[in-house]
Amino acid sequence: MKLSIFAAVLVFCGALSLEANICVVTKKDGTTAKGEFKKAETNGDLWVVQGAVQGKIKASDYSYARLTEKPAEIAAAEKMLSSKKYQEASAEFRKLYDLYKFVGYDALCIYGEAAAFNGQGKKQEAIDRLKALDKYELLDQDKAAEFYDAKKLLANLYIETDKFDDALNILSELGESNDDDIAAFGFNSRGEILLKQNKKKDAVLMFMRTALLFSQENKERPRALLQIANTLKDMQDNRGMKFAENLKTEYPNNPLVKE
Repeated sequence: MKLSIFAAVLVFCGALSLEANICVVTKKDGTTAKGEFKKAETNGDLWVVQGAVQGKIKASDYSYARLTEKPAEIAAAEKMLSSKKYQEASAEFRKLYDLYKFVGYDALCIYGEAAAFNGQGKKQEAIDRLKALDKYELLDQDKAAEFYDAKKLLANLYIETDKFDDALNILSELGESNDDDIAAFGFNSRGEILLKQNKKKDAVLMFMRTALLFSQENKERPRALLQIANTLKDMQDNRGMKFAENLKTEYPNNPLVKE
């Protein structure tokens, strides 16, 4: 009985392992191929097992490919990043990029490595890594979240390093998205640039766009309310108190309230 249970566990674990390696390849002719991912060559050719046959799918024949499950190593690297183990995380994401860049995880690994560099205070290294996504063609929409996170991080880094023209170029790219959070991020970022240029009145008007145009659920709206409140206070304008109260009332648990 114990042996049978042990054998069943082995079969179950093997099935989980196999499922974690399943890759779906979207070909340029509109068809898809599905199989167990074995490896990717440096030119993007994929080796996939379908049934009892292992074959190669040439990079020139497919638009994009994606593993159906996130590799455990990538999840572990993300945990390193969230735990602020930045040096280990940057090295791990670079290694994983080479392993998984052709099967759905290039943008995620680039973002993860850059975020880890930023966590170490290595802003230029983070910028250089993120520039790998210049002229990137987002064919696989499942990458959209990490792709836009990377672009937002790049815009922030450009603003922090006073490269405003570069930041505005990134914000123009983001303006092509229909996502309200990204649109609000664009207004807030332009407001941050105006603040750095000491154009406080113009900055407040830019933050106002986020505060007034988007719903309470918008992720960028609390930051806009904070910046309006603090900037008006700096300008000795008592209207800032109203926006401070709005922030506290509408987002009582948001850490920005302390700022």
